[in-house]
Amino acid sequence: MSKLTAASGRSGWRHRARAGHLLLAAGVGAVLSCCLAGTPAANAAGLQLSVELSSKTPGSPTELAIHQVFPNGADGRPKMVKHGVYELAAVFHEGAMEACRASDQDFDVEGLDACPASTALGRGTASVITGFGPPVDPLATDIHIYHGPQSEIYVFTPAGQSRPILQVARARVTGNTISEDPVYPNGWPPPNGKAAPTTIDVRYKPARAAYLTTPASCPAGGRWTSNAHLAYTDGSSDSVSSNARCIPSKRRHRHHRHHRRDHDGD
Repeated sequence: MSKLTAASGRSGWRHRARAGHLLLAAGVGAVLSCCLAGTPAANAAGLQLSVELSSKTPGSPTELAIHQVFPNGADGRPKMVKHGVYELAAVFHEGAMEACRASDQDFDVEGLDACPASTALGRGTASVITGFGPPVDPLATDIHIYHGPQSEIYVFTPAGQSRPILQVARARVTGNTISEDPVYPNGWPPPNGKAAPTTIDVRYKPARAAYLTTPASCPAGGRWTSNAHLAYTDGSSDSVSSNARCIPSKRRHRHHRHHRRDHDGD
C-alpha cells in the first residue's frame, strides 16, 4: 500500500533535467484519500495511515483509498523503509483479472501503453523529497497502478503527464497483504543522499471489480482494521492501524425459526 514507500524494483533512478528543472520519482510498494491535496511535509510524530473502503458490505466489490505520511529521521528528511508489510481490510483476488507482464524496458519503449487497460488497478500521487531543495522539493509525481503476476506494478510520471516514464516499481501481493523491500533512488547530496516520499495517496479502482472485495464478514464492533508494519533503514520501526466502518450482515436464522413455527401450526 508504503501503499507507501519507494518499492522494490529497479535500483536506478532516472534523472532528467530541462530548463533547470529536475524530474525525479520515488517507487511505491504498494501503494495508499484518493488525491494529494497540496504537498505536506514529512512529520516527526510517526507514520500516519488512513485506509478507506467505498463499500461497507461484507464480501462485495470495493474501491480502496490509502493515505500515508512518513515520519522524519534524525536528519530531518523522510525515513526510508527497509521492509514493509501492509495487511489491508480488503482482499485481492489474483485470478479475477488479467496480469500485465511488461518489463521495465517495455515501459521505456511503449510508455503506459505497455500494460493493457484491462490490467489497470488505479492511480495515485506521491510527494518526494530529493534533497535538492526548492524549487525541486517537494517533487510531485503521478502513480499508475497495474496488476502483475502475484504483484502490483507502479509506474511513475511527472504530475499531470503520461510521459516520460520516471520509474517502474513492483510489490508482492498475497490475499490481503502487500509486502515490499524498497530500493531508494539517489538524491542529494552524493554519494549517499537518497530521495524518499513524504506523502503517498493512492486509490484502487480495478478494471474488473471482482479483483478487490471487502472481507467476508464484519466484526461485532463494526470496524475492519488495516495494519502497516514498517522497518526503517535507521533501525527504528512503526506499526500502525486504520479502521474502516462496516455493516454486519443481517441474520437469516430468525426468519427460519419464524417459518418453522408457522409450519408447526398448520
